[in-house]
Order: sequence, then structure tokens, then C-alpha cells
Amino acid sequence: EVEETLRKNIKAQGKFLRVLAQAGKRGTSSRGSVLLHSSCFEALARFGYTLLTSSMDRLDFETAYKILLLTGSYYQIHEGNEGMPNKANKSLEGCFTEFLSGRMRRHPVFGLAKFWLH
Repeated sequence: EVEETLRKNIKAQGKFLRVLAQAGKRGTSSRGSVLLHSSCFEALARFGYTLLTSSMDRLDFETAYKILLLTGSYYQIHEGNEGMPNKANKSLEGCFTEFLSGRMRRHPVFGLAKFWLH
């Protein structure tokens, strides 16, 4: 239901971007990053991916760029090596850090030449 609203409602999309920006400002540590519980991280990833798809459909590359920037401060820590990307930030023994912007970069909009030429 939330994904459908984000997909179709421009006002809801703007609200989501404002929430990302405000929460990032409030929750930043001295490093400028915000540690999220895995369920929160996955929800933001799902909503961000939905918004990226909507942006790509409308050729709205400015919104896609904003999402990439705003998700750069959010991260989660995975325990163990299962699912670890090749270039993961290995911060603790047996753990790795995944940034939300890294997840967003997998979206096809960032593979379009039009995005990078915008």
C-alpha cells in the first residue's frame, strides 16, 4: 500500500524525501552516519527503490539523484559473511556494513546514460 502511494502520489514522494533529509540530520553521529535496525533499513530500501522506479518512469533524474544523496548516511551492520558484497566495508570481525545508497545504486536508473548526462 505504501509503495503504491509512493509510486503514484507526487506529494507523498516529496514528503518521503523530506523525512529522509530530516531524519538524517537528527540521527547523525559524529561520523555523519545513521545506524538503522535491519527492518527499518529494509523498509527504507523498499520505499526508496519504489520511488526510484517511479522517477525512472517519469525520467525525473533530479529525484533519483536526491535519493542517492539522501540515502548515503544510512547504514546497517550485518553479522557474519553471508551475503557480503565483494566491496563491503568490513568494520568489525565477522561483520560488515551496508549503506543504503549502495543498495539504491543497484537500481537500473543509475545505468541509464540519460541519468549521468542530466
